Amino acid sequence: MNPNQQPPYAGPPVPPGQQPYQPYPQPVQAPVTEDPGQTMGIIGLIVGIVIMPLIGLILCIIALNKSKNAGFQHNTIAKVGIWVNGIYLALYAAVIIFLVVIYAAAGAH
Repeated sequence: MNPNQQPPYAGPPVPPGQQPYQPYPQPVQAPVTEDPGQTMGIIGLIVGIVIMPLIGLILCIIALNKSKNAGFQHNTIAKVGIWVNGIYLALYAAVIIFLVVIYAAAGAH
C-alpha cells in the first residue's frame, strides 16, 4: 500500500461485547405459483373456436408443453383446447372433403 493512501473505511468501531453490523439478507425469489401456459391455453381455445382451429390447436399444444416444463401437470384449459380444436379441425376437413366429392360428382355429368 502506498504511504500516501488512506486505508479503506471499515465502518464505525464496534463496542466490546457486540457484534459488527450485519446487512439484511436479500429476499429469496418466490417460486412460480401461476401456470405459465394457462393464458396461452385460453387464447388457443378462443382462437380455435372463433378464428381457425389449426392455429388454436398449435397454441394449446405449446401452452401444455410450457405448463409441463414449469412443473404444472394439470393445464385443463389447454387439454380442452386441444380436444375442441382437434374436433373442429376434423369437422372442417370432413366438410371440405364432402364438398370436393360433391363438386367432382356434379362436374362428371
